[in-house]
Amino acid sequence: MQIGAGLLSGLALFRVGIFIHELVHREEPSMVGFHIVWNLMFGIPFLLHSLLYRSHLDHHHPRKFGTPAEGEYLPLGSSPIRETLLYLAQIPAVPLLAAFRFLILVPLSFLYPPSRRWVLESWSSYTINPYYRRVIPSTEPLGLWAILDLACLLWLMIVIGLILTGVVAWTTVGLIYGLSICTIALNWVRTLAAHRFMNTGGNMTYVEQIEDSLTIEGRSLLTLLLFPIGLRYHALHHLFPLMPYHSMGEAHRRLMTALPDDSPYKKGSSPVCARRSANCCEAQKWQARPDTIRWKSGDTRKPRPMRDKPQEAWRQLTSIIEQESRRPVTPGTQALADALIKRYEGVASAVLAYGSCFRNRTDEGLVDLCVVVDDYRALPGTVWQQWLHRVLPPTVFYLETSHGGRSLRAKYIVISREDLERGVSPRCFHSYLWARFAQPTGVVYARHEHDARRIYPALARAVVTFVDRVLPMLPSSFDARELWQRGLRLTYGTELRPERTDAVARLVDASREYYEQVTRIAMGCTPFDVRPVEEDRTTRYHAAIPFADRFIAGLVWRIRTIHGKFLNVLRLLKGLLTFKSGRDYILWKIERHSGIRIEMPPYYERYPWFATALILGRLYRRGAFR
Repeated sequence: MQIGAGLLSGLALFRVGIFIHELVHREEPSMVGFHIVWNLMFGIPFLLHSLLYRSHLDHHHPRKFGTPAEGEYLPLGSSPIRETLLYLAQIPAVPLLAAFRFLILVPLSFLYPPSRRWVLESWSSYTINPYYRRVIPSTEPLGLWAILDLACLLWLMIVIGLILTGVVAWTTVGLIYGLSICTIALNWVRTLAAHRFMNTGGNMTYVEQIEDSLTIEGRSLLTLLLFPIGLRYHALHHLFPLMPYHSMGEAHRRLMTALPDDSPYKKGSSPVCARRSANCCEAQKWQARPDTIRWKSGDTRKPRPMRDKPQEAWRQLTSIIEQESRRPVTPGTQALADALIKRYEGVASAVLAYGSCFRNRTDEGLVDLCVVVDDYRALPGTVWQQWLHRVLPPTVFYLETSHGGRSLRAKYIVISREDLERGVSPRCFHSYLWARFAQPTGVVYARHEHDARRIYPALARAVVTFVDRVLPMLPSSFDARELWQRGLRLTYGTELRPERTDAVARLVDASREYYEQVTRIAMGCTPFDVRPVEEDRTTRYHAAIPFADRFIAGLVWRIRTIHGKFLNVLRLLKGLLTFKSGRDYILWKIERHSGIRIEMPPYYERYPWFATALILGRLYRRGAFR
């Protein structure tokens, strides 16, 4: 009785879980509710949220199908039977690997952000090809990834807590594990009947792809159980990936009636499931191993129409950024940049100026600069210092020099070009870099012209990322000033910022023309439906953003705030190690922005770290920073 009930439960879970296939292909706004309910009812409890299957879209890419560049194809039909047995032997390990991902790798990826990309590329795809590595496109919803990953982690921790307290028995865990294996086994066996799996790793023509895809005819009990929601029409699915499953039966019957007998579609029809299993017994080797085939770099997947970025808008935005970046800086700022060029000679590819001094065209106070390097390994310093560069970029340093009889000071960051380009793109969850470089930034030095040509698009990308992240947090009608004020307040909230409440308004008003220009063009580069309307000599924007997107964006910003403050504390501690007179600088910066001054206690020099912690605590209670 229990075995029968377990098998019936496994079949039911398999049918519910297989809807993940429908979710991946149907991401239109009308399906948002179904996405949420499915993830709450099945995806999160079984550690298989819907984003883990987005790699399935590579399976439908015409240049990736049947090659190592997609994760759902192995040459099982042209390999010895032991390859199929090895394929099936992996099933018991899948639930354990899922638990390891969410319990160990997900927390580490948030505590150590550079590892997050590796986790998403190598540990975030529900596939059968162990050689597959997913490419993260620039349009990936990283915020939604964070929400679903943290939800699965929270659920797993609750379950572990219930087990340790005795509320849930260990036998129940064994039953859940058994049901998970049953569900996965049903899906993996079903996969064997989806294709012939005869390709040896090379590219296939479209006709060959259709011929490799199978259609299971008949309505036997085994067919109905193993191929729910239209999966037995697999060739039809590859012809029309967006066709709803409930329309496939009628579409298949019409094609079988209208097409000639020698049609590639008809060649893939099989009267029984057993025919597919026989293909796995053919004793030919896979002639091209996955690790010997050169994969193309970058993501070649065709983006969804709403994510297409008009090239003309990008060119205009990059042109405006370039004009702003080429504006001359003060002699003092140039002198500081020359000192950095000399200090990082042969390593620096560019020096950027940003922050209040650049915006106000002054070198009084502490000038903000950025040194872009090719590789951290080329930087001077110990192995420990180079490790700090990689762990939590960027690294903050202090510079002091004299020019024209004056003493000039600068706070500069060092970052690799790769980290800069990633940090200003939508792939970067935290706002540290894209919020800073979306504001007016100058290219004070570029080693070669092509180095500058890589900086300008990165700065344009920062603007679009900023606008893209802030739009769902705005009302349906707004102007550029409201957008940037709201965005800067949100990004300041992700850090331990000491600015007063009126600082944001003054910052935006000081560069009003710049923000108006880039906003107007950036709206053409975002995925949202935003339309400009001229009202009383002011351009206002009307955005039609679904409630679900606004709701998710609000959750993401809350997570980004907590995550950002944690990273800010780590950067603060790292700055105390790398920044000359770091404790004095931190207290001076807080006083400069907040107007709150605090006297140094007499024991400061004897116990500097302890005293600094007490001082920062007092300043926080007095509202010096948030």
